[in-house]
Amino acid sequence: MPISRIIRLYKQAFEAIDEDIRKIETARDAVIKSEPERKDLAKTALSAPDAVRQNEVLKIMQAYNFRIDRAEQVKMRAYIHLMKVAGRAAEIIKPYLKNAYLGSKYGTIDDAARGLNCGIDFSLVPERTLEKVLSAPFHGKNYSQRIWDNTAEAAGKAQKIITNGLVRGESYPHMARELQKVTQNTYYNAYRLIQTETTHFTELGRFDAYKDMGIDKYTYYATLGAKTCDVCAALDGRTFDIKDGIEGKNKPPIHPHCMCYTVIGDVKLTSRLARDPETGKNYKVRGDMTYKEWYEGLSQEKKTAIKAYRNRHADTAQYSRYTERLGKENMPKTLELFQKMKYNDSERWGDYKYYYRNIDGRPIEYVKIDRELSKLGITNKGKAYPTEQLKITEWSAHSQKRMAQDGVSKDDAVSFCNEAIAIMKKYPNPETQYNYYHNNGITGIRKRDGVVNTVIGKVRFGEDTEKILEVMNKWLS
Repeated sequence: MPISRIIRLYKQAFEAIDEDIRKIETARDAVIKSEPERKDLAKTALSAPDAVRQNEVLKIMQAYNFRIDRAEQVKMRAYIHLMKVAGRAAEIIKPYLKNAYLGSKYGTIDDAARGLNCGIDFSLVPERTLEKVLSAPFHGKNYSQRIWDNTAEAAGKAQKIITNGLVRGESYPHMARELQKVTQNTYYNAYRLIQTETTHFTELGRFDAYKDMGIDKYTYYATLGAKTCDVCAALDGRTFDIKDGIEGKNKPPIHPHCMCYTVIGDVKLTSRLARDPETGKNYKVRGDMTYKEWYEGLSQEKKTAIKAYRNRHADTAQYSRYTERLGKENMPKTLELFQKMKYNDSERWGDYKYYYRNIDGRPIEYVKIDRELSKLGITNKGKAYPTEQLKITEWSAHSQKRMAQDGVSKDDAVSFCNEAIAIMKKYPNPETQYNYYHNNGITGIRKRDGVVNTVIGKVRFGEDTEKILEVMNKWLS
């Protein structure tokens, strides 16, 4: 597969850039000759896919001074390292796409001949015609131009990392981490491009075969699996006129990474392959089964696996946000476990959503106390917080009356504060009250002025108070 060879070239280029960035630290102000880079730029221009892109490189070369500082050299070398890959990658992928087109065209004709049990006359594709097919634009660009532009974009991002790093005085490790993000994105773009271009040339070959054989209809088939999008799923099993086939609308590829395919319109498949959404293993289904029928026949667990896959990007971002806010130690260890909880355990997922909304800088155990109390229907007692001491300035008449009724001394009430399990803060500000919960009593102090508003002895604990203490001891003991 060409992707492994191309990824290897990109990897070598990014490693060279990384090494150049590392060396900036020792010689960022040195003035050096730039002649080697000018020669490399001239070679890079020759590998450009067309005159427009070639002129872009030549302009860069003309603006490049003969003597430059080390930082400027590193930026230019980043561009050169990557743009060398662009030309080489186009050379690597070209025969692969050529084989995709020819294999699809000749294979379609051969399959039709076998199915009809007869010979079909056809001529080989001339090399000049094949070159025109390969160089024709697909959504505005051909494969070579797309590789070049994607690589130029990556080079620009690498240069920006270098510029920003030097201006802000960032360290090599920081710049290296930023470069790694660009590296991974470039790998992904290369894989996406090759897969999409392969589908494009495969279907181009099929359609040219259909036309050569006088076929006037084709049937669209989507992959029966989790990766199939709603648009492709809706097209599955539908038949169209060849003349009405439009790439991106009713002819593959519909979108990047599209893995759909077409067959001759009146051909009836005896079986199809489907892919298990949970295990990824292929299995056979009947040939006339549509995506809708396949999906409706799945278990709820497998439908959930499809949902998790389709939401993977949004869930990755959400997982990152939740981890940052709640703490890594309080989250499922992996994205996969996070998704399993989110889509299979509604009660636990409801808990996590509550934690995320209400943590407000508190240790998560205190948010768990709030959550459990809300499930018990206790929602009017405030929010749980770690204990913090308020200076008592005065005892209200009401608190003294309660102490007398419950047989609680001031020393007892103070000990409820000093040895409290947790505080329940009752809002709003500025009249917020801190209720200190102790297994033997509760002392309530107004934050604004330190006045003790109430004291409740154990003899007067109600059912809600008993539940609150039980939950506090559960999470904090």
